[in-house]
Formats: sequence, C-alpha cells, structure tokens
Amino acid sequence: MKKSRKLGIVFTAVIMLTLMVTTVAIAGRMRYLSVDVTQTTTTGGKLGGNQLSDVTRVEAKKSGSVIIHNFTLLDAEGVLAGLGNLAVTVELKAEGQTKGNIMCTNHGQQLVDAQPRKFDAVEFTLIPSKKFDKNGSTSFDVTIEDFTSQLSPEQFCPNNNWTAEIEGFEWLSATVISTQPDGQVITASFNCAGSTQCVQEN
Repeated sequence: MKKSRKLGIVFTAVIMLTLMVTTVAIAGRMRYLSVDVTQTTTTGGKLGGNQLSDVTRVEAKKSGSVIIHNFTLLDAEGVLAGLGNLAVTVELKAEGQTKGNIMCTNHGQQLVDAQPRKFDAVEFTLIPSKKFDKNGSTSFDVTIEDFTSQLSPEQFCPNNNWTAEIEGFEWLSATVISTQPDGQVITASFNCAGSTQCVQEN
C-alpha cells in the first residue's frame, strides 16, 4: 500500500513537472531583440505628366480613383525572442501625410487643388512557430507598399466620385505591434517625420 502511494506521488510530481515545462515552452516572454523602421521613396511620373511607370492606382468603392505618383515605402524589420511555440503576428501601423500637389478631378473635368491631408495605413504578417529557431526566436520584415486599397478619393477630394492625384507623401509615425495567441502584446513606436530612418520613441 505504501509502495503504491509512493509511486502515485512520484507519478503526480512527474506529470506536474511536465506540465510546467510544457507551459514555459509554449508561452515565453516575448520581446524585441532589435527593431528598425525606414522609409524609401520611389519616383514615377510627375503630376500631370505622361511617364507613370511607378504610379499606383486604385479604384474607389464608387466611380473615382486615387493615383500616387511618388510612392514612399515603409519597412519594419527586426528580431523577436521569447516566442515559445506560439505563432506571432507582426503588424506595422503608420500615419502619413501628403506633400506637394493634390489635384482633384470629377467627370465634368472640374479641377480642385486640395490641401495636404493625413491618412493611416497598415500591413501585417503572421509567422508560424515552425519558422522559429530552437530558442524560440525569429526575424521579421513587414512593408507597407501598395496600401492604396486602404484609401478613398473622399479622403482628399469632395467625394468618392472624384479622382485624386497625389504628387507624393511622407510617413510621420509608425508603430510595430507583435501579438501572440496567449494575449502577449508588445509595441515599438517611431517618429518618421523628416527622416528616412525612423527614430524609436519607446
């Protein structure tokens, strides 16, 4: 009887230890080992010109469209650690502002010169745990590139029936948000105004 009881206690202890080790392995303490955000401008045709090889165009929900002539890519890259065995979603959120001319044209060929406008954009990537190294770490790279599907003409012009032609823009700020299914969330915020290399604020 005593031997069976001892075996039961040992078995229970082994099970508890296994659960503890598994829990630690599954849910680590997520953190950034490094994170950087940069912006790069690609030059296409000028507003009103004919060379539009790099122009990005998107049809709006109604009958208008948004055209961007000089596009600025925003890229976040870095390394995450303490991920355990849980997948991680890395999201890049940013606020931008147009610069240069914004020309608004409707179907009647009326022309309006709009003022600079701010706008938001977001991109994300999901990294499965099979991509992690043996220590529960992974690199990441998220780029806001063709975000025009997130815009509409009414953000820049009188309504969605207009076509908005934007000469260019710059990114003002960015936030990198990493999330795991167990509720862990970490962020890194950046000031991007006036610099190709965004400056981390936290």
